[in-house]
Amino acid sequence: MGGIIYREAKEGDLDKIVEMWKELRREQDHWNADYRVYSDNCVELTKEYFEEKLVSNDSFLVAEENLELVGFALAEVKDFSPPIYSWKKDGQIRNIFVKNNSRGKGIGKELMNQVMNFLSNKVDIISVKTNINTENAISFYESFGLDKFQVGLYKVVKK
Repeated sequence: MGGIIYREAKEGDLDKIVEMWKELRREQDHWNADYRVYSDNCVELTKEYFEEKLVSNDSFLVAEENLELVGFALAEVKDFSPPIYSWKKDGQIRNIFVKNNSRGKGIGKELMNQVMNFLSNKVDIISVKTNINTENAISFYESFGLDKFQVGLYKVVKK
């Protein structure tokens, strides 16, 4: 994969990562018409969340092509809850995103490979949540061995 560098995110990347997150959010808005749950200050809160992840023991990666950030991935290790299960640690894939003009180059696949490698020795189970209408994303995650396990059902009661 010539020209594409995968590395840990750093503080100087935050503004560009937030811009990519905003692009991801815009893409998801048409799927989530009834479930737009972003707060008025969601961009600021997301930046703060990403800042916390920079100094955590989680995996926060970026993909860089020709000195431009073109993708990112974030995965967290959490205690599995409730404690009635034999699983103790849950590897949660929070975000994987590649800019539109960089898709189809295997960048998402490599980010996912690195996230899976990071998590595989630290957790009992790996999970990801994605929108039910994103068949491409579901197929992508299934290609890494993730199976459909639970379905979340939602009803907005306050807007």
